[in-house]
Amino acid sequence: MHGIPVNAPYLTRDFLQQKRCSAQLMETTYVYDFPKMFREACRQRWTEHIRHNDLPKTVVPVELMRCTELVLDQYDNLIEIHRVPGQNDIGMIAWKMLLRVPEYPEGRDVIIIANDITHKIGTFGPKEDKLYLKASELSRAHGIPRIYLSVNSGARIGLADEIKNIFNVAWIDKAHPDKGFKYLYLTPAVMATLR
Repeated sequence: MHGIPVNAPYLTRDFLQQKRCSAQLMETTYVYDFPKMFREACRQRWTEHIRHNDLPKTVVPVELMRCTELVLDQYDNLIEIHRVPGQNDIGMIAWKMLLRVPEYPEGRDVIIIANDITHKIGTFGPKEDKLYLKASELSRAHGIPRIYLSVNSGARIGLADEIKNIFNVAWIDKAHPDKGFKYLYLTPAVMATLR
C-alpha cells in the first residue's frame, strides 16, 4: 500500500506519535508530516480554484501529489525509495514530489529537504551535509525548485575521541572559563606527532 512493501513492519501510532510529540515540544512540526501538509495545500488550492471559477469537481486530478524519499545508498549515491516514516538514520530528509495544482495540472516536480528535529536535534553532520548536497545538485541538474525547511540547532562537529584530548584552549580568562574562549589550537609538538 502507498508504495510501501507488504513485508514492511507496521509502525504503531505510538512510534510516530512519540516523534510528533518530541517535535511539538520543540515547537515545530515532525518532518514526516510535511508531505501531508503539501498534499493538503494542493487540495485547498484546487478547492479555491473550483469555487472561484465555478468548475465541476471532476477537474481535480485523482492523484494530487506523488512523493518518493531520497536517501543515500552505501556509496553515497542519491536513490529514490518508499519507506515507512521514521526509518531514517540521519537528521536530514529529502523528497522528490510531484505536485498537481491548478497552475500545473499535469504536475510540477520539486525537491523538498528538511531536518528531522527528533534525530540529534536536526543538526548537520557529514551524512546530513552529503544528503543536502546531493538533493540540491539533483534539483539544479533538472532545473526544478528546491525548498529547504530548516528545523535544526546548527552543526554537529564531531571529533574522534583520540583527538579531543590533544586540543588546547585559549581561554579569555584562565581563572574564569565561563567567560569563554578565543580559539582551540594544537602545539607544534602535537602537530609533529600527527604527521
